[in-house]
Amino acid sequence: MINPLRSLRTRLLLSTSLSMATVLGLLGLAIYFSVRRSLQAEFDRGLIAQARALAAMAEQNGQQVTFEFDPQQLPEFAAKSRPEYFEAWLDGSKVLTRSDSLGTHDLTTTQSTAIGVYENMILPNGHHGRSVSIAFTPRLEPGPPAAISLHSAVIIVARETAVLHHTMETVRWLLLALFSAAIVVTGAVLFAVVGSTMKPVHRMARDIEALAETNLSNHLQIKDVPSELTPVVEKLNALFDRLSQAFVREKAFTADVAHELRTPLAGLQATLEVCRSRPRDALAYESAIDKCRTMTDRMQTMIETLLLLGRAEAGQLVPDRKTFDLCLLIQECWANAQHRAGARNLKLDWKLPDTCSIQTDREKLSIVIQNLLGNALAYCDDAGVVTISAGPGDGGAFVEIANTGSSISAEEASHLFERFWRGDPSRSDTGSHYGLGLSLCQRLMNILNGQITIQTQAGGMFVARLWLP
Repeated sequence: MINPLRSLRTRLLLSTSLSMATVLGLLGLAIYFSVRRSLQAEFDRGLIAQARALAAMAEQNGQQVTFEFDPQQLPEFAAKSRPEYFEAWLDGSKVLTRSDSLGTHDLTTTQSTAIGVYENMILPNGHHGRSVSIAFTPRLEPGPPAAISLHSAVIIVARETAVLHHTMETVRWLLLALFSAAIVVTGAVLFAVVGSTMKPVHRMARDIEALAETNLSNHLQIKDVPSELTPVVEKLNALFDRLSQAFVREKAFTADVAHELRTPLAGLQATLEVCRSRPRDALAYESAIDKCRTMTDRMQTMIETLLLLGRAEAGQLVPDRKTFDLCLLIQECWANAQHRAGARNLKLDWKLPDTCSIQTDREKLSIVIQNLLGNALAYCDDAGVVTISAGPGDGGAFVEIANTGSSISAEEASHLFERFWRGDPSRSDTGSHYGLGLSLCQRLMNILNGQITIQTQAGGMFVARLWLP
């Protein structure tokens, strides 16, 4: 079952929606606090303006201070519903006047000389309110100058904050509604936009689904593909090219294996049928058995080489690195093949140092050297020369095996590492050589972190060179 959270569409929708919700939420909070601060400031400006207007009504005539307050001009201080309040003190202790809305109650006074001191408070009617208190000096009544002392006064004005709180609650719910609507609309728009954006991905999936192993050469179209998907399409096309080549090689491999096995099997069948056709003496039966055994040995060699090559390509061969003498290993490999050189009068040219220590997998390197020696002895011309060189070089060690009598061109040399490829197009040597040795050598050298190169030089010289770190 597919996990919906792993869907690219779901991830885009969730991440974008969360980002939008975060941005809108922060914006809403910024708007809310900005409006609240603005309304609070406007409320406070109304309070202090009211306080200053009331303070201007206080008048000092001689040593007496009066307060000319007309309730009809300021009805808010006598209203039955949500009245406002004020109270004035003279010299910090004597009540100068108070609004009718206070009755016998007092407002808390703040002894301060500041322009305005704001406080949240509980009003006499039990509701929440806010007040401002200011200190002032009553204005002097015009008249002849006299030596009088000026009085100081404090007035405090208060009003309910219910309207302010109601307004803020309205703004809060309005912002919440707008936020919810914006999330819904944004989600719908994002769903449509993401769906439209994902169309190239779905189209590419359909194109991939339509591909079969017989039409992998039909590349995915890069036209109209978003730039972010262009590298993916290019990599997929490159992968399809490799797969197509692999399928071609697989078909060729199957055909080559069938061809290589058909010849020795046909030889076995012919030998057995001839042997069965009439009674023969013991020597004839022994000769037929030897021929059959030779052919089965060659088939077994080919099958073992294929198995080893398959394990190498599957990464199942792990190098067992040990330190040993490279020159001694080459001499041991030559000892197993020198009888073939003597039968063809081949000359051997040794170019080995006294010793050359190396650390690598001895068994795998031995397989590589034996294959190269076998090729050199098989394809060298009669009475030709096989040259074996080795020693330190290029930050590691090298082995070079060369033979004369090569007819391989430089162009053909590029195919030597392909399985079942041979320089003889007619495959007249089928049953003797299978075209697997150099392919196996290349795989084994890759496992050993080494390199193998083939060169054809003037005069029919064929040179195989190994390098090991």
